[in-house]
Amino acid sequence: TAGTRVQTESLDSAFRRFYGGSRQALSLLQRLRGQFLGLAAGVTGFYAAVNQIGEVVNSIQKIEAAQSRLVAVNNGNAQKIANDLDFLRRTANRLGIDFGTLADQYTKFAASTQNTNIEKDTRGIFLAVAEAARVNKLSVEQLNGTLNALSQIAAKGTVQMEELKSQLGDRLPGAIQIMADGLGIGTTELFKLTEQGELSSEALSNFAQELNNRYGKALPSALKTS
Repeated sequence: TAGTRVQTESLDSAFRRFYGGSRQALSLLQRLRGQFLGLAAGVTGFYAAVNQIGEVVNSIQKIEAAQSRLVAVNNGNAQKIANDLDFLRRTANRLGIDFGTLADQYTKFAASTQNTNIEKDTRGIFLAVAEAARVNKLSVEQLNGTLNALSQIAAKGTVQMEELKSQLGDRLPGAIQIMADGLGIGTTELFKLTEQGELSSEALSNFAQELNNRYGKALPSALKTS
């Protein structure tokens, strides 16, 4: 339809501004166009969370907002930027989560972990939480709140009670106990460390590992459901 062509051209324009006219850009655009048109044919995947064609514009805007963060995090390295976007595309497709949401939250988290002790674990932490969210069927609002908590913890360098209880605990089932188990301590000790500001953001790596232990086996089944 004419509307579909307009939306596809908008998507092309957004990524051309990001990548330029390189061969790599054209290849990515071809793949994205195919996935976008698949939505019109009723195929789930890359835009599985998008309920209306017009809402794709919002995803594009989120992508554009994430561009500057990706450039900064990757020091303008086009290959690294492409790798990050491909990681997000594949993750969105596999988990059935809106690409724009993942791109927005991942780039915020990556910016927060830059030059920290958990920088090397950025993808692993983010992916563990996204997969746990899929298993628990979190709403978009719950997912955003959970992922936003990761960025705040990384940015502050410590796990604080607000993020632990009000954001992670209230949105992701069992998050507090999972955090404690990942660290090999009880919840009482966890709260004590948090209140004293002695629990560093490195705890997110332990948290991610425990999430994988808890929800890894349940993920394949969860991916078969809507």
